[in-house]
Amino acid sequence: MRFFSFDSTLSSEEIKHRCLYLLETEEHSPWNIFKEYTSARRGLHLYQTDEDFVGYFESGERNRQHSLQRIKIWIKVKIKEKNGKVTVKGYTYSNPIILLAILSGAISMIFAKDFLALGLLLAIAFIFLFSSLKDEDNAITDIENRIAK
Repeated sequence: MRFFSFDSTLSSEEIKHRCLYLLETEEHSPWNIFKEYTSARRGLHLYQTDEDFVGYFESGERNRQHSLQRIKIWIKVKIKEKNGKVTVKGYTYSNPIILLAILSGAISMIFAKDFLALGLLLAIAFIFLFSSLKDEDNAITDIENRIAK
């Protein structure tokens, strides 16, 4: 999970207008890892929620069956305007189901005192989390390039 915040010279309405070009019509949720992604456009795919945006970053990577990868980096974007100054804040996060599985596995291994299995699980968790850093950087850079002018 990475947090970001930056100022923009654009108004909040201009930022929302720019985000409209990134809206996705294909319904997805970070809680459903079994649904197939078909929109192969690289970059951010956003959904509007009230005054904020939530979405995912599509890297374009495909699996062995040539389908798009199902584990995405999700992003939450909040636009705040205060005293004429517009600030864009948000955070990125990986698939919450996998993170909960890793956490519950670690907790159960601690109580079972199986430290070898715990070490293996933590190694897999670190590989999973560090492999997503590149996509998190790309998602943050993409949102900054589009609306931080």
